Amino acid sequence: ESFDGDDIMHSFRVSITPVELSLKFLPLGRRAKLIPYVGGGASLVFWGVRMFGDMVNFSDPWVYTDPDLGDVDIYPVESVNGLERGTAFGWHAFGGIQVPIGYRATIEAEARYRSVKAHYKDWFQGFEDQELGGLALTVGVSYWF
Repeated sequence: ESFDGDDIMHSFRVSITPVELSLKFLPLGRRAKLIPYVGGGASLVFWGVRMFGDMVNFSDPWVYTDPDLGDVDIYPVESVNGLERGTAFGWHAFGGIQVPIGYRATIEAEARYRSVKAHYKDWFQGFEDQELGGLALTVGVSYWF
């Protein structure tokens, strides 16, 4: 199939499910009015990547010789429906603040950075490794047992 002037469109979906082992440090302890904390640890991420639609195949061009432009590379457009899954190891670091709302409960705000890369082996073989991490800002409630 070749490009006929319409837009090349595809959907690209990434899902990640992290399982993390962390160490958290509370420099002011648990009894302060505001409880700052920092931490980090190891991440095991279960990931999946899916692409559906059209994709330009840059690995298989053919050459068109134009009288004015000379040789022009023409890249075919191919329909794709690919899914690849895997697991990857990485690391994470975080920091935040907790506000007590009772003896055992707090409201917390946290910034967490995770670094983990997907290495493609099957359907997307030849693609560069993809960074699956990044910065996440969260607000939540914690309860201490």
